[in-house]
Amino acid sequence: EKIHSYAIDVPENSYIYVRIQDGLEFYGDFYLAQTYATVIQERPYPKEISFASDGNIVSLNGSRRIPIMARGVKDVRLRIWRFKPDDLNHIVSQSNGDLKNFYFWDSSFNEQNTSEYILETKLKTNNRTSKSISYVDFDFSNYLGNIPSKDLRYGLFLVRLDNDECETVTKLVLVTDQTMIIKKASGGDMDVFVQSVSTGQPIASSRVDLVAVNGDVIASGYTDSNGHTYL
Repeated sequence: EKIHSYAIDVPENSYIYVRIQDGLEFYGDFYLAQTYATVIQERPYPKEISFASDGNIVSLNGSRRIPIMARGVKDVRLRIWRFKPDDLNHIVSQSNGDLKNFYFWDSSFNEQNTSEYILETKLKTNNRTSKSISYVDFDFSNYLGNIPSKDLRYGLFLVRLDNDECETVTKLVLVTDQTMIIKKASGGDMDVFVQSVSTGQPIASSRVDLVAVNGDVIASGYTDSNGHTYL
């Protein structure tokens, strides 16, 4: 039993003539009865942009770079909004909730209603040909502290990439040093554990709120020395 595969590099939109001689043996003692021939047109390489990492958390004390992948384009436009803390409940009811591929259900209610537009920049790529792939890093740290009045050191940000030749991609990025582990009891109560992203150690005196869809705080508590609170 033999399997043959071939990889060839041809220009975009060119044509390839493929011919397979009759009598070729296949698995199960089957044979090709007639010679097969066809012409295949090579498709253009797709132009694309995307986030090179699936992560959605940027640590306050670690690397704040967002890696971006681009193919066949010379630049990528990057825009960032910061959600207002009091409007975070609207994200739950008005969006798909997917942090990696985020979008609002209705175009009439979007980031313009719940966030503040803080940045637009254009990133240059190193793509020399239509098939080449390049990676570029956007350093978030250069922008988190440069507007003191807006207190951008942490929070939930919407990051959007687009280009005139590609589909728009959007993800949510949470800039924080706190992460939670939640254990829900059979009765509906929750044990919440808060720890540092950078050190992995528990965080004491951290306030934890359980917020309803309408924005009301249903329950609240502060973590103890073990980073634990009960809601």
